[in-house]
Amino acid sequence: MTHRVRSAAPVLRKGRSRHSYAAFAHGYPNEREEDPPPDAEIQAHLPHPKAESLPQIAAIHPNMVVKIPMTVEGLKACKVLSSEGIKTNVTLIFSANQALLAARAGATYVSPFLGRLDDIGMEGLKLIEEIVQIFSAQCIDTKIIAASIRNPIHVTACAGLGCDIATVPANVIRQMIKHPMTDNGIERFLKDWEGAKSK
Repeated sequence: MTHRVRSAAPVLRKGRSRHSYAAFAHGYPNEREEDPPPDAEIQAHLPHPKAESLPQIAAIHPNMVVKIPMTVEGLKACKVLSSEGIKTNVTLIFSANQALLAARAGATYVSPFLGRLDDIGMEGLKLIEEIVQIFSAQCIDTKIIAASIRNPIHVTACAGLGCDIATVPANVIRQMIKHPMTDNGIERFLKDWEGAKSK
């Protein structure tokens, strides 16, 4: 087993190739930003972690989150790690059944990739809705991280559906901030201010 550590702050997450941010992240560990919980990624095609390797993983950080791809070996790893109280994030979720299996294996978080489903002509938001409904009906505590967010509509819809966390690219955050009516309002305020000064 190998692991790779990278920063995963409760509000600001740094992704592999671009900065991304966690929106409506009330489900993420409530840590100080200067001491965020890291996540470690394991190679799920290898045999799942043995008991003797667990202290090594836990020792990296007291709030370690182990990121595990959705595979048979990944579910085994999730079960072992979760039983030892180590937080896990099962990623590359593309169906409600996968999310359910990961939750039953003890996953702290599941990460459905809605944007990638949209890319192949499927409804990514429908998957989020199904997972939220199943987890609610079954009283499952596993948190849902909406991944592969592509636009502000994804963020709004995921929040409305009851998703716990979303990893949002910086360009989408900028789109969320901007609105033409806001820009027009600021421009009018500035004109009014300049007019008042000239009087």
